[in-house]
Amino acid sequence: DEVRGRFLTEFLPLGHPCTQRKTVPQSQQIECGYTSCAFNGRRADGTEVRMEASCSGFGAGDERFLMIAVRDISNRERRRVERESDRRFRTIVNAAAIGIGHCTLEGQLVESNPALQRMLGYSGEELKGMHFRELTDDGDFAADRKLFDELILGQRESYQLEKRYVRKDRSTVWGRLTLSLVRGPGGEPEFAIGMVEDITERKLAEQQLFEAQKMEAIGRLVGGVAHDFNNLLTGILLYCDLMLAGLERGSRLKKHADEIHLAAEQGAALIQQLL
Repeated sequence: DEVRGRFLTEFLPLGHPCTQRKTVPQSQQIECGYTSCAFNGRRADGTEVRMEASCSGFGAGDERFLMIAVRDISNRERRRVERESDRRFRTIVNAAAIGIGHCTLEGQLVESNPALQRMLGYSGEELKGMHFRELTDDGDFAADRKLFDELILGQRESYQLEKRYVRKDRSTVWGRLTLSLVRGPGGEPEFAIGMVEDITERKLAEQQLFEAQKMEAIGRLVGGVAHDFNNLLTGILLYCDLMLAGLERGSRLKKHADEIHLAAEQGAALIQQLL
């Protein structure tokens, strides 16, 4: 009863082609030429609903009519949007250059992207169900376990950690882990998402820089000590020369002084090698 007698345009969105037709002569075809169209229709309470309509004209005597079949496709559109969103999300995750993993509150991997699989040397199926304990170097597990427990207990929402991962071939790779807690609609913890960046090259560069700085520090230390010791030897040689000048040839003390002078010269030569 509420629909009868009202214009079709009242149920269509503004700008819809059918809203442009005020009156249509009966002698003209009243189909728009499209087999179907989708639009956001207006409900009685003013809200919108996604609809799909199919139109076909027919005649009865001298009159022309339009038969419109309408379906509510809100749920179908919602599912399509969700599928499209999920597809885009998976595409982004799979194409990401950093490793991404989804793990349970017990620490077991559920899903992993290709970057994480390449980093650890395992396939996706092999990683599924593995505990992060199996992938973590013994020296870094305690710190990771402590932070993970705090995350699950709700004491933190995320954490970052640089740690060593053990690959399938038992070699070690450095990773920078960022683990975040995902909560459900009621705020309860559901699972964790981890992102891992391979920082092995950076760590090797840092180690090389550290070794170079250490050697530079040792060089400075040795250089400083050598210069100070060289000054001591210079004084020994000087006073030894003065002492030799005052001793008679063939004196027993002169022989001892010559040995002191020779030892001081050998020490000076050693200092030059250190420098």
